[in-house]
Amino acid sequence: MQYVIDTVEINKEILKNHKILEKNIIDSNICTVCQSKYFHSRRAEGIEYDLNTGIIMLK
Repeated sequence: MQYVIDTVEINKEILKNHKILEKNIIDSNICTVCQSKYFHSRRAEGIEYDLNTGIIMLK
C-alpha cells in the first residue's frame, strides 16, 4: 500500500486555520521531481536523497 500526502494543501489549511486569507497564500507550483536539478526530491533521487526546507514569511 502506498500513501500520498499533499503537504502543500496541508500547509494551506494550517495557514487558513490561523486566519491567513487564502488570497495571501502563494503556492509556487514548483514540482521538486520536475525541478530536481534545483531541489532535492526523494522521489527523483531515490534512497540517497537530501532534504528540502521551506521558508514562510509573514508581513
